[in-house]
Amino acid sequence: MMNRQEFDAIYPIGLTPQQHEVLKLLLQGESEDAIAKSIKVNNSSSVKHLISDICQLFGWNNEEGKHYRQHDELIRLFAKYKPELVMEFSTLTGAAA
Repeated sequence: MMNRQEFDAIYPIGLTPQQHEVLKLLLQGESEDAIAKSIKVNNSSSVKHLISDICQLFGWNNEEGKHYRQHDELIRLFAKYKPELVMEFSTLTGAAA
C-alpha cells in the first residue's frame, strides 16, 4: 500500500472534478448504477471506466483483458488516509470493526 506522502501527491489534486465526484459516491457505498445516475451518464460502463482511471492514479492496473476493478483496495486506502470520506468501512468490506 502506498504511503501518506504518495497518497497526498495524488488526492485530491490529481483527480478531475468528475473523478472526484465518482470517488466520493463510491466511498459512500453507492452502486455503479446509482453513481451513473448521479453524475448524469447513460450507463455504468462510463462509471467503470472512471473508477478504473482512479485506480490507475493510485497505482493499480487491471491485467490485460481483465475488467476487475480495485474497489476494496481503494476503499482500504481511503479508510487509512481519509476515513472521514468512507462510509462505515466494515459495512463496505465485511471487515470486523
